[in-house]
Amino acid sequence: MSLNILFIVSIAIVFYLYLFIGFKSLTAENRQILAVVPTQKKDDGTWEGINFTYYGLLMANSLAVALAVFFILMGSIGIPIINSLVFMFIMLMVSLPASKIIARVVEKKQYTFTTGGASFFGFLITPLVIYLYNLLSERYHMDYIGVLTCISIAYCIGEGLGRLSCISFGCCYGKPLKASPTILQNIFKRFNFTFLGSTKKIAYEGGLEGVSVIPIQGVTALVYVTGGLLAILMFTAGQLLLAFLFAILLVYGWRLISEFLRADYRGEGKFSAYQKLSILAMGFAVLYAIFLPTTIVGINVDIVVGVRYLKYNLVILFIGITWLTIFLYFGKSNVTGATVRLFIK
Repeated sequence: MSLNILFIVSIAIVFYLYLFIGFKSLTAENRQILAVVPTQKKDDGTWEGINFTYYGLLMANSLAVALAVFFILMGSIGIPIINSLVFMFIMLMVSLPASKIIARVVEKKQYTFTTGGASFFGFLITPLVIYLYNLLSERYHMDYIGVLTCISIAYCIGEGLGRLSCISFGCCYGKPLKASPTILQNIFKRFNFTFLGSTKKIAYEGGLEGVSVIPIQGVTALVYVTGGLLAILMFTAGQLLLAFLFAILLVYGWRLISEFLRADYRGEGKFSAYQKLSILAMGFAVLYAIFLPTTIVGINVDIVVGVRYLKYNLVILFIGITWLTIFLYFGKSNVTGATVRLFIK
């Protein structure tokens, strides 16, 4: 077994184990709030508290893994680590605010996020960022398809692992199983989700607490993670363009299909704004593949070289700071509150 295949098998085992543990435990009522920080004492001796959620923790975890995958893939095709770091820093700075802005425009809610909207915006501007970077860089020019492939695969895997955060919060939930067509009832007879807890979004928005629903978050997680692993396999075989198209068409194609199985609010109309963005993204992917220049054809991909990038202190620091930023950014709850009573046992 080659080292490239060993790498894929190893991370596959870790990813699937992580997902199945999440599927089994995160629908429970006590898997939404991770910690409560007392902030202000009230007259009755209790404290007002700020809730930090599993949603933020799981989102931070998924992005950290996605970053690690991105740096490994970039390193395996010989792109210098400093270029990868600068590029990813720029992408995060423009994409994170977009996750809130796009969700507010589409869903008309103040405290909400959309990774799908942010990913579309990031995907749209990636060639522009590469162009400007190459324009300003005198030493090294990054390959369009090479970078797009790395970031697409990393996003596919990160988005898959990130679906666990939706299970914890009870958002992006599926339609009730009993109200679904018979074929779907048979498919999800054993594998379905039943969310507990009045503070989960499926309860206060959808009124579906305690109701068996299509486990769309879980299915999406499996589709994306499996697709990402297959794309890495194509990538290691030197088929970067194929890996790029496969990862992007899978992510947005499944987003287009899966929304028909969801019951949460995604904007007005039967065909949501996110589905329209998915169609646009797939169209742009094809255009990128046809028109963007590339010098990486049949390249020898060495995953071991890429893995070595993770030993650099700057990479570790970047991933660590990003993890903490995402946890605080997404983890601080704006839709739930807490009252804390402190006492001596």
